[in-house]
Amino acid sequence: MKTSEDIKKIVDKDLHIEVLRDTLTDLRVENRFIKKVVFILFAMLFIAIIGLFAQGVYHQHKMFKFIGENEFNTEIYMDNDLSDSNTMKVQRK
Repeated sequence: MKTSEDIKKIVDKDLHIEVLRDTLTDLRVENRFIKKVVFILFAMLFIAIIGLFAQGVYHQHKMFKFIGENEFNTEIYMDNDLSDSNTMKVQRK
């Protein structure tokens, strides 16, 4: 026959095993959730990097298209008055 101490040890052992199983189940669920969150964050980071690269390419294309379609002419007239040695007149036309 089993004594009360033997029964108590068995119950404590079974209870300890059940607590460990429950803890492992909870950890598995949490690990899956964390993996999903990390995957989603990496996907969002990848999309953000692709977006930044695409914006750079798009705006560079627009800038070169604008420069190619327009002509820029600048004339600078510099007049050095010899009567006053420290003055120079600069005009853009």
